Amino acid sequence: MQTLAHADRPARPAAAAPVRLAPRAAIRRLLADAPAPVVQQRLARPQLQRLTITPLSCVKRACGEYNASWRFALDRPAPEKGYLVQQIDRSELIGTCSDAGPVAGPPAPVQTYWEAWPVGRRKRMDRLTREDGYTDESTWPATPATSGTQIAAGTVKFFTFSTTGDLGNFDQAPADPTSPWDVGTVPGSGSLLPATASKPPWWDDPPVEGPATREAASRWDCCNYIPALQTSETTIKPDTPHVPCEE
Repeated sequence: MQTLAHADRPARPAAAAPVRLAPRAAIRRLLADAPAPVVQQRLARPQLQRLTITPLSCVKRACGEYNASWRFALDRPAPEKGYLVQQIDRSELIGTCSDAGPVAGPPAPVQTYWEAWPVGRRKRMDRLTREDGYTDESTWPATPATSGTQIAAGTVKFFTFSTTGDLGNFDQAPADPTSPWDVGTVPGSGSLLPATASKPPWWDDPPVEGPATREAASRWDCCNYIPALQTSETTIKPDTPHVPCEE
């Protein structure tokens, strides 16, 4: 049997040094100075929640006329009272009938304003939505002897009262008489909602929920003297669930 030389023999393991436990006070200092785990830091960051806009109805008529409605709802109950705020951007391109044919080209911006629905703490919708079943509607009248395009696009966000301050309530202006928000003074915003034509200073800040968008658009050509040959089409967004625009 072959024997190992002294150098090839496994060395005897050295005796382990005795383990000395750190005093409890030192351990507490180390834990206090240690940075929070990355996972905990990420969990602590506020996360934007989804705001849902549901199309409910769309009725179209001749020469661009339509009426559409939507329901707005928070993904989670509001952490405190606040407002669903919608920016409306209207654009139009309308031409009178002539031998040149239907007007063509992209619609031009004609109006921008903001309107607000008050939402109570721990609520997902405003009071009128819970009572009436819908939040917002968009309408456009018939414009005979014209052709054109009209678009009403909305962007909706939810902000808490601590961010917006007092914007008012349904059929009630803010308590501050110098506030740019008012009820019934902005064309197109209706007679109940607080609204303003001035961009809110906090509009570009991160919202609690949103943004979400909705849109109603109509395109028509009512220049043919034969009514049966006149056209009028209306579409609304979002298209899930799909709601056809019917007469």
